[in-house]
Amino acid sequence: MKRLSRLFRFKAPPKAPFGLSATTYFSVLSTHAAWPTLFEIVNPKGDGFAVPGYGIPKAEGADKSDLRQPMERGAYWITSPDRTTVLTLRLMSKEEAGFDPDTFLASEFAQALSPAVRNTIAATWGIGQLTFDSHHPGALPAMDFAIAIAVRLAERTEGVVADPSRFTYALPTEYAIGPEFLIENHIAVF
Repeated sequence: MKRLSRLFRFKAPPKAPFGLSATTYFSVLSTHAAWPTLFEIVNPKGDGFAVPGYGIPKAEGADKSDLRQPMERGAYWITSPDRTTVLTLRLMSKEEAGFDPDTFLASEFAQALSPAVRNTIAATWGIGQLTFDSHHPGALPAMDFAIAIAVRLAERTEGVVADPSRFTYALPTEYAIGPEFLIENHIAVF
């Protein structure tokens, strides 16, 4: 019996020597005054084109019925299906975030953006910011999950995904991890 147990010994997977930087975040510039429901963005089965995962309002006294009510200013937890990645989604007005679309659009950087992206940014009403509370040890699955959430939120709010680490502002149909994506810009070595 001892010999057999030695054959089936299990080890914890080795911890990755890197992790996502605490400064990694994604923003969604929403053109809608009202936010969609959390269930439209993330739900366990990915129903209605939502991202598979779990959403939890951080508000005190929130319950399951809040998942199908339009989200409001405040914070929400979003977890991947395997619960290895936990994101915080903070919803706020553009004024609260300190974002002035006119000032931004007058910048040299914004002049290079497509007319569709510029028009969407000009119509910004609110901002959703995604940050990492914890993440998958492999980092890339966590990035994929966060990007999927950002893209879905931008789809539902007819907004733009802003990725400051890549200096990218893109419509959800145009945002993707392309060949210029470098994981080194998103990780911190421990």
